[in-house]
Amino acid sequence: HLCMDMEARLEMFADDNAFEFVVVDVDKDETLLERFSVDVPVLLNGETVVCKHFYDEDAIKQALQ
Repeated sequence: HLCMDMEARLEMFADDNAFEFVVVDVDKDETLLERFSVDVPVLLNGETVVCKHFYDEDAIKQALQ
């Protein structure tokens, strides 16, 4: 549920802000699963965590500056 909410809100943000993102299934990547197993959904900018568990538009905007 949290993952679907994060993705839906990111899609709306992307439409309004020329923002692109890639959805990756953490459960299908051992390294990501080990790092984020209890912290999904997680939004990364490169290797930096922008937000986890819940969509945080302020954190996203700050990461994009």
